[in-house]
Amino acid sequence: MNNLRILDTHHLSLMQRGNPSIRKRLNTFNPQDIVITIVTATEQIRGRMISLIETQQIPTNLMVY
Repeated sequence: MNNLRILDTHHLSLMQRGNPSIRKRLNTFNPQDIVITIVTATEQIRGRMISLIETQQIPTNLMVY
């Protein structure tokens, strides 16, 4: 636990979208050592909520979930 790797929101978003460079780099670390901050978690949740609010169509809302 001495070598934690903290992902910021930008890098987490890239990872979630399957960015090959980010995934390759993260695969070199122990998964238990990769963490995010409460700020990143809050930004991710806020972004999802904004997407839901902005979409008016049910099929699009389902994609956001």
